[in-house]
Amino acid sequence: MQTSLHINAIAQTSGEHVHDYQQLMIGLSGRMDCELSTASAPLMRGSVGFLPQGARHRYAGRDADCRVLVLDYHLDDPFISALCQASGASAECLGLRAEANLSRPSAALIGLLDWNAAQGRFDRLQVPAVRNQLIASLLTEIVVGDSLPMRETLQRSRISLEALHAWVDAHLAEPIGVIDLAAAFCLSESHSFVAVKTLAGCSPMQFVTRRRMRLAIELLRGSSLRLEEIALRVGYAELSSFSKTFRRHVGVAPGSYRKETGATGVQIASE
Repeated sequence: MQTSLHINAIAQTSGEHVHDYQQLMIGLSGRMDCELSTASAPLMRGSVGFLPQGARHRYAGRDADCRVLVLDYHLDDPFISALCQASGASAECLGLRAEANLSRPSAALIGLLDWNAAQGRFDRLQVPAVRNQLIASLLTEIVVGDSLPMRETLQRSRISLEALHAWVDAHLAEPIGVIDLAAAFCLSESHSFVAVKTLAGCSPMQFVTRRRMRLAIELLRGSSLRLEEIALRVGYAELSSFSKTFRRHVGVAPGSYRKETGATGVQIASE
């Protein structure tokens, strides 16, 4: 398939999808609740959702005017390859191989959306030149930062594995995306992605999910909180999403794990 950019009028519909291509969603208006394998959060104006190929996700529009700008792409598409070459960065550093991820609204992205709307570009997405220019500008705003070498960036920033643990653990009840980690440590989003990969050996969203599951294990072992409350404390608005993620990482459902607390062989991999 060719890379495509289109607007989906979600309104108050709901459903469950899985695609054989990568997808990036940008909130244009209204609110759409989105449940991914890694998190559950609303997609609103200026917020972004990454969906890798094969990632199952649920959605539910909450407003009559809910609209989402959707970019569908394959990494081997010539346009995406040209974009990577022009930016001098790999698809991974650009976030084009990102895990399922939801980010908070960005003022800069909202400004870019407003400007393009004022220019009437969203009404001309069928024009290749307009569509390609819009894709490039949106991806640049979302994922492309400055070009300092990562080693120098790590030395200048406040980020370390200990600081990363502390910040993420303090915000586990909230939606956490690469944009949030970048802002917390004064990094661009692309450098934030590579920094976490360098320090923790995994992607930012894998790191966050592991920390969520660690806290969930602690709460299941050491508290009498209801499963719904534990899900909220570790960043999942829906118990079903929390349960699926917990089972995938730990091997059993949260309720079963609580009953088996202290049993050998039920553990999560160390950082």
